[in-house]
Amino acid sequence: MVNSAPIFHKRHFLSCDWGTSSFRLRLIASASGKTIHAISETKGIKKFYKSWSSNRDSSKRLDYYLAFLGKQIEALEQSCSSELDRSIPVIISGMASSSIGMKELPYSSLPLSLVHPELNIHHVQPSERFSRDAYLVSGICSSNDVMRGEETELLGLASRLASKNGFYILAGTHSKHLRVKDNHLTAFKTYMTGELFDLIASKSILANSVDMRSDPVPGHGFKAGVKDAQQENLLHALFSIRAQDLLHNTGKPRNRDYLSGLLIGTELSEVVASEPARVILWGNSRLQRYYADALEVLGIDFIHPAIKGDEDITALGQRIIFNQITN
Repeated sequence: MVNSAPIFHKRHFLSCDWGTSSFRLRLIASASGKTIHAISETKGIKKFYKSWSSNRDSSKRLDYYLAFLGKQIEALEQSCSSELDRSIPVIISGMASSSIGMKELPYSSLPLSLVHPELNIHHVQPSERFSRDAYLVSGICSSNDVMRGEETELLGLASRLASKNGFYILAGTHSKHLRVKDNHLTAFKTYMTGELFDLIASKSILANSVDMRSDPVPGHGFKAGVKDAQQENLLHALFSIRAQDLLHNTGKPRNRDYLSGLLIGTELSEVVASEPARVILWGNSRLQRYYADALEVLGIDFIHPAIKGDEDITALGQRIIFNQITN
C-alpha cells in the first residue's frame, strides 16, 4: 500500500482504465461512484508502448506516459467545460503497471480481501511533469496465473452484491474465472478463449470455412457446439468444422457459431465439474449473451449484476482503493 498521505479533494477522483487496446478516463463522484464525465481512446498500452520504444529512453518512460495522461485529462476538462482542481488524484489500473506499461509493478498475491484489498500501489507525486497525485495499481498472481485490471473490476462488482461468496466469470478475450469466499478472492483461472477463436478463425485451415463477422446473438450452431464440447475431443471437433463444410456445405455463419460454442463450451466444462452454487457473469453485452446461452445449455444457474448506466465496475473498484488512500 501507499506510505505517504497527501491532502487532496475528496469529493472526486479520476478513474483511468488503461488496457491493452483501449484507454478510458472518467471523472468520478467519490461518494456515489457515479461517472460525471468520460472520454475514451483507442491508444491502449500495447500501441503506446510501441510508440515509446521506437525512440527508447528508459529514463524518460514514465514521463512519456504521464505526458499522454496529462493531455487526456485536458481533453476531459474540455468535455466538461471546467478546469479540474489539481488536488483531484488519478487512480490508474489495468496494463499500465505491466512490463509494457508506464512502470512495472510486482503482483500482489492471493488471497485478496475485497473489502480492504492489499494491492501494490505506486504513488507518483505531483511535479512539473505531472501536476497531480497519481496512483498506479498492480495486479494479482497465483502460483500459475496472473491478471492486471480484472482484480479492480472484481472489487467493483462485489461492492454491488450482498453475497460474500461467489463464482465470477469475466468474459473477454482472456476470460477469467474467479472464486470468492468470505469476501476474499481465493483462486482464479485465465482462459484464452477469445484469442484462440480469433487465431483459429483467421489463421488456421478453418479460415475459409468460418465467417468472421460476429452477430449480437448466438446462431443455431452455437448451442450444438457447447453440447459437443462436453463429449467430443476438442481437436477432432475443430477439424470436423472443415469436414462438415466440405461434405455438407454447412455454411460459414453456422460454422462460426459452432466454433464459438465449442470453445466457450470447453472453457465452461470446468465450471460444470466444480458445480458452483451460483455464477456471477460479467462482460460486454455481446459476450454476456453468448456466455449466458452456454450456461443455460449446461444447466448452470447464473446472475448478471445490475449496474447502473452511470456506473462503471472499474471505477467502482477504484473507489474502494481511493477511499483506502484518503482515510
